[in-house]
Amino acid sequence: NIKKFEVELKTLKARSKVSAATKKINKQMAGVDSSSTVAMLERMKEKVAEEEALAESYAEIAGENKSIDEEIDSAIDSGSAEVKAADSLAALKAKMGMGTENAESGSDSSSADSASEA
Repeated sequence: NIKKFEVELKTLKARSKVSAATKKINKQMAGVDSSSTVAMLERMKEKVAEEEALAESYAEIAGENKSIDEEIDSAIDSGSAEVKAADSLAALKAKMGMGTENAESGSDSSSADSASEA
């Protein structure tokens, strides 16, 4: 239900923008003289292109099957980010010559060195 409302809200916003653009164009058409016709047509072309792009974007959004919440939930449930992070950390430690045992003993020795210096 929430997704339907979100799509409806986006559609209403798009319709509102199209309506405002149409109103602006009609207002401009009412005050047209022959010298500014070409410039007005160019502005109209630009506005139409913007509105078409906006409509296409809304169509893509409406066509998506997953909501943002569902995408977040699936990412969290898969746990793939955590696995990738752990794998990357292990690879980095291996590259630096630091295994998990070396890292732990290294931290113990550095804390012992700090204690002896104090």
